[in-house]
Amino acid sequence: MPRHRLSLFLIGALVGCGGSAGGGEGESEGESEAEAEAEAEAEGEGACEEGTNQACGSGPKDGPCRHGIQTCTGITWGPCEGEVLPEAEACDNVDNDCDDTTDNGDNACGGVCTLSNAMGAPCDGPDADLCTDDVYECSGLNTTSCSSGTANQEACNAADDDCDGNTDEALTRACSTTCGGGVETCTLGTWVNCTAPLPDLEVCDNVDNDCNGTTDEGTNDCGGACPLSNVIGAPCDGNDGDACPDDTYECASLNTTRCSSGTTNNEACDSMDNDCDGTTDEGSNICGGACPLSDPPGSLCEGPDGDLCVDDVYGCAGLNSTVCGTGATNTESCNQLDDDCDGTTDECCGTWTTTNVNGAPSERAYHPAVWTGSEMIVWGGGAWCDNTGGQYNPGSDSWIDTTLVPETPTARWGHTAVWTGTEMIIWGGDDCSQRLGDGSRYNPVTGVWTVMNSTGAPPVRHNHTAVWTGTEMIVWGGWDNTELYTGGRYDPVADGWTDTATLGAPAAREYHTAVWTGSEMIVWAGRGVTGLLQTGARYNTTTNTWTSTALLGAPDTRYHHRAVWTGSEMIVWGGTDDSIRFGTGGRYNPATNTWGTPTAVLGAPEGRYRPTAVWTGSEMVVWGGYGDGGFLGTGGRYDPAANTWCELAAMDAPSLREGHSAVWTGAQMIVWGGVDWSTWFLTGSRWTP
Repeated sequence: MPRHRLSLFLIGALVGCGGSAGGGEGESEGESEAEAEAEAEAEGEGACEEGTNQACGSGPKDGPCRHGIQTCTGITWGPCEGEVLPEAEACDNVDNDCDDTTDNGDNACGGVCTLSNAMGAPCDGPDADLCTDDVYECSGLNTTSCSSGTANQEACNAADDDCDGNTDEALTRACSTTCGGGVETCTLGTWVNCTAPLPDLEVCDNVDNDCNGTTDEGTNDCGGACPLSNVIGAPCDGNDGDACPDDTYECASLNTTRCSSGTTNNEACDSMDNDCDGTTDEGSNICGGACPLSDPPGSLCEGPDGDLCVDDVYGCAGLNSTVCGTGATNTESCNQLDDDCDGTTDECCGTWTTTNVNGAPSERAYHPAVWTGSEMIVWGGGAWCDNTGGQYNPGSDSWIDTTLVPETPTARWGHTAVWTGTEMIIWGGDDCSQRLGDGSRYNPVTGVWTVMNSTGAPPVRHNHTAVWTGTEMIVWGGWDNTELYTGGRYDPVADGWTDTATLGAPAAREYHTAVWTGSEMIVWAGRGVTGLLQTGARYNTTTNTWTSTALLGAPDTRYHHRAVWTGSEMIVWGGTDDSIRFGTGGRYNPATNTWGTPTAVLGAPEGRYRPTAVWTGSEMVVWGGYGDGGFLGTGGRYDPAANTWCELAAMDAPSLREGHSAVWTGAQMIVWGGVDWSTWFLTGSRWTP
């Protein structure tokens, strides 16, 4: 049995027999063998107790070495058995010589084993290169390792410094020129291909191409490389308060120019553009000029406004001139004042003279009147219906009755009357029970009535119009249970009728107006089948045709208005649309089929319907009617040439009324009759401009 196994066996036997390798009963655990031996000697050297054991041997007890065991036979200790003694150290990972060191010996590292590498032999250590420039060194008693030397870094030297089989591989370094930095590469031991930018010829690109610290320098007149936008020394207008090119261009930098700041040329009042801004003699006066103003703006003056009153003000008419403004025209009023400052008081008002009532016809309204050249004839109308009339002579301020004979027309209202030059023709109307379609001619000199031929006459009607052409009477429109668009032409010489054309005729209507131009009859506005109208047409007796009047610029729809013919224009004014009483009007030119400038509103009479209107040869005179406040006793005269109105006098004027008649004698307007719905009048007045 091997030595170490025998030792273990003996120790186990001692334990199993109740013995102890370290001593007898009473010894504390952990008592050393030396203490046990000393105790035994004290009990009697050489004597032992049968069957007991004790350690024996003189060798060390370290590592695998062990003392032996002696057994007491009788009183004598037996031989020392199982002792393990030190041996020569061997390369077996065991402490053979029990010196507490395993496998120690005399090799170069102090071990017993053969070293795998000779100490000092070259090798490649873990130093980031592949070069065998390191040496083996002891890493234990029986092991070696390659030392960690300094890593050989690849250098730009055409050599394989790191022993990896490549020369100067992947070597770069920073490089620079005066233009900046870059990177260069090592090739065959030489640094080449630096990527830093190189100086170049300076050009105009806002880059320092030659890397001298200055951008775009060159040889232009300012020391730059760019073309200059302006020639140095060329004339220009500098920042000097004027617009004159009396300054010069100079360098502002290497490649830019600027206009020098010269002396400012101030504007003067000399009809010259001193500051070269395109405007002459501008400055700081109140109108923006440089010259003294002859009339301060805001001072009073008399402007071109239709009056002579110094109630307008001067205003700027340019930088250095003023003009009297056009203010509101002061129209003359009938107030015993010189409203228009012309030195005359109430000059446009005229005067009224009451007509004689002695011998006058009975009171009436809605009657027609004609002027014969020496007399005014009124006939029909009445408080209800009448077939009487009167002839008024303004020269003698006297009346005579029209004759009442069997040939006298039946009583009526809503009829028409025209003067032929020798006779008054009465036609149509309403006898207060039915519409009529007959008429008669009256000779005021003889007092003879002549019944008109009714064959071919238009159908019965009232509220129609009638005009005298010089040879014929034309009646048109009106009402008979509906509005009408038919008419007829009556020739008093032939005592016969001819129908007016219906093809192209205006829409049916009543309460319209009609005037004769000398070649055409113009009808306009009125009340139609579906409502009020704004349309009209011209009727040509030669061709028996109708031509519509223009709508563009026409006055608003209306009826119960009035119209006069001036010789070149039809003027319409007044009327109502059942909501507004109009104080406006229009002027129609048949030659151009256009509506011209509307009648003026400034100074116009109060809006009204059913006034009377006459043409004096230069003015339209309107009077009476019904306005927003009721019946009116005022009027005005309209001058189309000046487009102005003038008020008529109120003193001695007829009382408020409508439904009256008016004629122009050539020197006076005679107003007569009418109603204010409480009184039917037989009074009147003559108005003299």
